[in-house]
Amino acid sequence: MISKIVRYVMFFVATTGLFVFFLALYLLSNLNYSEKWIAYVFLVIGAIIFIAACYSIFKINRRLKNYALTQEKLKDLYHQSGSASDSVWDIWEFNSNDWQKFLKNELKRKRIDLLITGILIVILGTPLLIFARAASFGAAIGVSAALALIYAFVSYYYNKSRYTSKISDKVKVVFFKDYLLINDKLVVLNDDKITLFEVNLKQTEKNSTIEFRIFWITSKGKRAEDEIYIPLITDKMNQASLLVEKYKAGLNC
Repeated sequence: MISKIVRYVMFFVATTGLFVFFLALYLLSNLNYSEKWIAYVFLVIGAIIFIAACYSIFKINRRLKNYALTQEKLKDLYHQSGSASDSVWDIWEFNSNDWQKFLKNELKRKRIDLLITGILIVILGTPLLIFARAASFGAAIGVSAALALIYAFVSYYYNKSRYTSKISDKVKVVFFKDYLLINDKLVVLNDDKITLFEVNLKQTEKNSTIEFRIFWITSKGKRAEDEIYIPLITDKMNQASLLVEKYKAGLNC
């Protein structure tokens, strides 16, 4: 979902770059010779923005295509096997009520995490903008709050989309070595960008889950982490323990 959102943003950025480029061409024909340097600057900026955005769209489209092909491949493997095999490690089925109960608890946990993160963004971002950019207090807190809201909105709905499905009657979770298939939704655990680094059984009074912890390296070279949770089925505790050990045996880090 995030890739799709970024693609839409990149379309807007590419359009903006194209607009700046043609605006610069217009300025070249209307400005005095001594002022044409401004148009040349805009011309270069517009071209760079447009090319960079188009390249980003190309990479995102290729990633989404690979994602779709992988999803179809895993669906085919599941339908061919019909049960756990070398390709399919295990299959769990949940009724709609149990899955919705899990989803409610998971989204509640996510809201609390995002609230804490949002407050930290505002607390740390406000003085940073004041001292680094000489922004007024009102402008700094406004920008920080806007960034916190955008981050919270994207993260919340990305997390929600991961666990929701077009099929509402039953939810089927298929465990693969590098992926989870939640009905029609593919969740990547390992690929050329994402790495699974920790798997745990988490048991609490309200919710018992298998926790998959993944990380990836951002475009700025920093490590980002996320967690995926699958609720435990009472009569599958032994299978859950075996699954966790199997995933742990194949960890890359």
